[in-house]
Amino acid sequence: MRLFTTLAEVDSTNRWLIERITHLDPWHTVRAKVQTAGRGRLTRSWFSGSADTNLAFSMIVPVAKVDPGAISAGVGLALQNALSFYAQVNLRWPNDIVAQGKKLAGVLISQNSEDPHRVVVGIGVNVNSEDFPREIAGTANSLALAAGHPLRVQKLWLQLWKAVRTAFSGGVPNLDADFIARYNSVAWPFIKRSEISEELLQFQTLLPDGRALCLSPEGPVALDMAP
Repeated sequence: MRLFTTLAEVDSTNRWLIERITHLDPWHTVRAKVQTAGRGRLTRSWFSGSADTNLAFSMIVPVAKVDPGAISAGVGLALQNALSFYAQVNLRWPNDIVAQGKKLAGVLISQNSEDPHRVVVGIGVNVNSEDFPREIAGTANSLALAAGHPLRVQKLWLQLWKAVRTAFSGGVPNLDADFIARYNSVAWPFIKRSEISEELLQFQTLLPDGRALCLSPEGPVALDMAP
């Protein structure tokens, strides 16, 4: 059973898998050496870089039911655990990986309505990047910069694929007290949501439904996945 596909170039690895999801096996993963139209949550564009500097891949994850909050938190924690082998990284709700508060990895979860029991998880990692476009230079980081040495992109692809597969081998994680405690222990303490406040929100805890309880200047506020 072939589970790994490498493409020289594609607009979006998520879109590539979504279009073929009914014909591919669970856990199939595709990596693009060049991704021309990658995007993150809330339709934000994603800086893809080149094949030896950044990693862009997607994978099919089987689920009994689609629970966006639990899936997002489960993927985020799996990535943080795997990437923490290389550097001190934190998890910024819901699933951004940051080093010193600057983003080095992000997640986009997609679904094909024809297959309600599988989702596509897209992951982008700034691996060996040292220079970023001006518009994100102040907020972006890379794993190599955080670790202090370059990394092998192909090896990291396999490691992160394994990490997500292991995390979901028993199904979508249950956001129980133990999971929430582990999530909170690595969570970055600040979240920017300009539609709520111009000041940074202080993360308090992950909630059992996947939302985040934060403290704003006006008091507690529960954040949904999308503003």
